[in-house]
Amino acid sequence: MREECQLPKDKPFATKNQIARKMLDQALKSGLFPVRWIGCDAAYGCDHSFIDGLELPEGVYHCAYLSHRKKKLKCSL
Repeated sequence: MREECQLPKDKPFATKNQIARKMLDQALKSGLFPVRWIGCDAAYGCDHSFIDGLELPEGVYHCAYLSHRKKKLKCSL
């Protein structure tokens, strides 16, 4: 599959959620995007490694859907 997609061999595999977490952490660390909260849909909210792996600065909260069927929310306040 890597050959079909022409992916370089030195690029490690990462899931969509891993890529999103890395991009979000980089954006927050840059200081260019001052935020107070992060919202996540169920695809990210149900992924404990995504939520637990976020490097949120002091005072930045997250709110995530835990289920698209039951519409449960988990917020860190």
